[in-house]
Amino acid sequence: MSKVDKVHVTIDLDGFSSAYAPGVSAASPMGFSPDIALKSLHKIIKSEKLISLDLAEYNPKYDRDNQTAKLASSLIHFILYNHNSLQINT
Repeated sequence: MSKVDKVHVTIDLDGFSSAYAPGVSAASPMGFSPDIALKSLHKIIKSEKLISLDLAEYNPKYDRDNQTAKLASSLIHFILYNHNSLQINT
């Protein structure tokens, strides 16, 4: 982090375990848990270098009970709640 001025983050929902994110095109039972993403995001946010973020690979066709959509919205909520100087562009 010390070697960069700004950070752009893409969260690829395919990377999560299918236990947490079944609504993706390439679900994997060996993916990571949300804990890892939250710890990483916390470190990035704390650096005050985060300038943009996007989520990729959500496929509602395969989602069960909106589980993946809820994961994605929880990640966005975590970022908005913890990022002090975030500007929202719509």
